[in-house]
Amino acid sequence: MRRIVPLIILIGLLSACGFSPRGKFPVSSYLQNLYLQTSSNFTPLSQSIEKTLAENNIELASAPDNAEIILKVFNEQQTNSLITVGANQETRQYKLNYSLQFSLYNKQNKLILGPRTIMEYRTQIIQANQLLDNNSETDQLYESMREQAVIDLMYQLTAKDTHQLITKSYEN
Repeated sequence: MRRIVPLIILIGLLSACGFSPRGKFPVSSYLQNLYLQTSSNFTPLSQSIEKTLAENNIELASAPDNAEIILKVFNEQQTNSLITVGANQETRQYKLNYSLQFSLYNKQNKLILGPRTIMEYRTQIIQANQLLDNNSETDQLYESMREQAVIDLMYQLTAKDTHQLITKSYEN
């Protein structure tokens, strides 16, 4: 009994602050049938988006004409910039940038939302004997940023204001 009371209090506090375990996103009925348009279906970004959509029971249409909503993802960019160089020239600190843009259209090809930009940043320290471009840590950081950008994309797609914009576009 002594263990149950603190557990019940903890659960109550977590649910009161809006906490819920990360999992599926609440998806608008209009998003249940979506066409994904990217530069290529075989890029890591496209595959990550497709996987996340499938995990959330969003069916991908084979063509824009077969979809209620068209999600256009474009302008994916990975860049880096030198922030600082150590006093002895042995270390360099870089800022890694990842961004993508997206827009939502209804089946009449009317713009609903966007274009919006999602941006992620990470800092990386490189020793003088390492190359930034051929570094597995750099690749992992870019992959991490891509995955976070896909999560951010899902948050924006499932946001209440996005749902309202989608609904409004079909009422007009």
